[in-house]
Amino acid sequence: MSNAKNTYSTPISDKIRSSLVLKLNMRMIGRLVSGFLSINILFFLIGLSVTLWKAEERAQDIIEVISRAPGDLQSISQTVSDYQIVITGESPKGIALPNAVQKLLPVRARDVKRSLSVPKAHQEMGLWERISLVKYNIAFLLNGISCKIVYNLGSDLRLLLYLAVIVLICELLILITNMNKGSRSIRNTLKPLSEMAEKAKQLNDELYYRRSLVDNTH
Repeated sequence: MSNAKNTYSTPISDKIRSSLVLKLNMRMIGRLVSGFLSINILFFLIGLSVTLWKAEERAQDIIEVISRAPGDLQSISQTVSDYQIVITGESPKGIALPNAVQKLLPVRARDVKRSLSVPKAHQEMGLWERISLVKYNIAFLLNGISCKIVYNLGSDLRLLLYLAVIVLICELLILITNMNKGSRSIRNTLKPLSEMAEKAKQLNDELYYRRSLVDNTH
């Protein structure tokens, strides 16, 4: 009778231990995933901020050249292949940042407004091709003339996404490795507790068996 109870209790304890291992492992994976997502978002935002900062520094150099030679826009556009200089003839459009923020940025001009745009693409174009068409627009007034500098941001976005994919692959490998290591570590941690619970169960079954023998003798 005691052996029957022991063989019955062992699978139950194994199931309980496996359930605990699974729950603890899932919690650990969830924390890793949330940490990785936070790092990835921060990495992308920092990379994008650095890219836009460099673009604005170059745009400020172009503005200084335009201010010295306002009638030579075409030759200036040829020397900076990733930038396009346009006289719009209308008031600058886009987002106007607060003056306190604007003073910290490289571009120094009147009524500066910024925007992102994606030129119209063919319907058969995929998402990757559309990303390469993204433009960063800096509109401003220079000597009373409304101008706009258009920077080809798509190539930088594609590079950032390439890096993000590489980072995601590395993180996936880390997750897979930690799943196996985590399961073994949790099982080893729970093993003494499981053995103690099993011994307590065996003692309880033994006491119950002896009491039943005593009751049967009376």
